[in-house]
Amino acid sequence: MPGEKKNKIRKKMQEAAHSLIDTVHASEHVENELIESSLSEVEERLFGRPAVLQPRSRIIRIASVAACMAVLLSATLYLLLTDKESGRNLSAALLNEELVPEAASNDILLITPTDSINLQKEASIRYRTDGSVSVNNRTLTSGTREAQPVLNRLIVPNGKKAELALSDGTRMHVNAGSRVIYPAVFGKKTREIAIEGEVFLEVAKDATRPFVVKVNGFDVKVLGTTFNICAYKTDKEASVVLVEGKVEVKTARNETVELNPNQLVTITPSGTRCKEVEVGEYICWKDNIMWLSGRKAGDVFDKLARYYGRTIVFDSSVAGLVLQGKLDLSGSLADVLDMMSLSLSLTYFIDENSTVTICLKDSASRGQKQSLL
Repeated sequence: MPGEKKNKIRKKMQEAAHSLIDTVHASEHVENELIESSLSEVEERLFGRPAVLQPRSRIIRIASVAACMAVLLSATLYLLLTDKESGRNLSAALLNEELVPEAASNDILLITPTDSINLQKEASIRYRTDGSVSVNNRTLTSGTREAQPVLNRLIVPNGKKAELALSDGTRMHVNAGSRVIYPAVFGKKTREIAIEGEVFLEVAKDATRPFVVKVNGFDVKVLGTTFNICAYKTDKEASVVLVEGKVEVKTARNETVELNPNQLVTITPSGTRCKEVEVGEYICWKDNIMWLSGRKAGDVFDKLARYYGRTIVFDSSVAGLVLQGKLDLSGSLADVLDMMSLSLSLTYFIDENSTVTICLKDSASRGQKQSLL
């Protein structure tokens, strides 16, 4: 990074920090020097400046300002990426977990270059051509006539979903436990975003600007189409399923697969597999439905844990059960588990940490009391 630009970014960060220090000092009763030392650690990670190490006895005090520093760090990251090469940095931004914080709560988190916004309910987020953004039809930020393609980030925790409309008209359903990095306004030549998790996209047609989705391990390139990507970093494999149009999937192993409607490609470290599928099975999550179609119960409970944001524990005797039919996920987790318990002779228990334990009825321990969620 050129020295002049680095100094400008550092100056902006320090100006923001002074305002942040006043706020934290008033609300948390933390010494200014402690906040400033935390800022020094942020600067060291970004600019290579020596960090001020804190004594062990002050770790708890540092934790009280960590969330604020994370917001400042995140905003600075986007200053670093808002240049002409920002599109090429999308993958690095997505994968560099040190520079972008996890959600500090169970809220949906929208991060812009100037703010970090917690959205408590299911959110519908819309960007306009001028870069302005609204949530549930309420304007949050205004745009400009000469909007720049600065990067924004949407973090959707387990148990939540969100809808996102990009500035070009592309619409997205973002599933639980997912994150998306995207520009407030796309550049003149390309449209690029990066995702981790599961997203259903309806890409606006634009023959002059291909739409590229960057994922850890592969890219998906389209002009205008409807498809689903599932690429959680905790899963053993990722997949792309095409509803309509045409997409090109290019992997890190330089494998290229062109998909036609009703085809699914599975991407693993060892290679790709392509097959014909019933696409409804892979996109019904956006309508609060889960198709079972011979899935094993262990896989289903893992998906339910992510969808509802709960910890679900089960043993091998439960994990191997094969399921058929559909699950309606529009209600509570209790509704789903009650229905599954009846059909599979299961029972479930809740501990003091709200962890759900599922077992076969005939193996349930005596004396345990069943509890509703």
